[in-house]
Amino acid sequence: MELPDVGRRCSKEGCQRLDFLAAQKKVLTPEQQQALALARRASSARSRPPSTPAGSPAVSPKIELMRLKAKATGNASIADADRVYLSIQWRGKATPVFLNANSVVGNAAAQLARQLRLTMLPDRLYRLLPPGASEPLASNKTFRELMANDDAARTLFNGCTLELSC
Repeated sequence: MELPDVGRRCSKEGCQRLDFLAAQKKVLTPEQQQALALARRASSARSRPPSTPAGSPAVSPKIELMRLKAKATGNASIADADRVYLSIQWRGKATPVFLNANSVVGNAAAQLARQLRLTMLPDRLYRLLPPGASEPLASNKTFRELMANDDAARTLFNGCTLELSC
């Protein structure tokens, strides 16, 4: 790229004001190109959070969590250190919320159903499921207990998506 004003005051004779020369492009061998493509694919697969669709560009998990925190609704009296941020899906619609990490999952599911203005009947039991899971989260444990558990920590983490089911 040439900049017209750069080099105008050059005091050397014969300078011809050639400030920028064309950069030489490094040519990669086919093996190097293939290795680079594999490394890029592996890197993008690792950095994509589970809630990101495969066709969309990868977003940093921290940025995704920041966006979720900005839109989340919940009880304002919950201290920041005790909040767990979730994206709750009900019938295809995602709702960002924050809950008390010390609350029991079963009670939180009922609270979410009330918050989403769902019908609360005595025979209806609402559950929270990780995406693609057949088993709901244990309704008698707290979010903090489940996030501390190694097996559950892979599916339940701050900023994850859970499905509300009936």
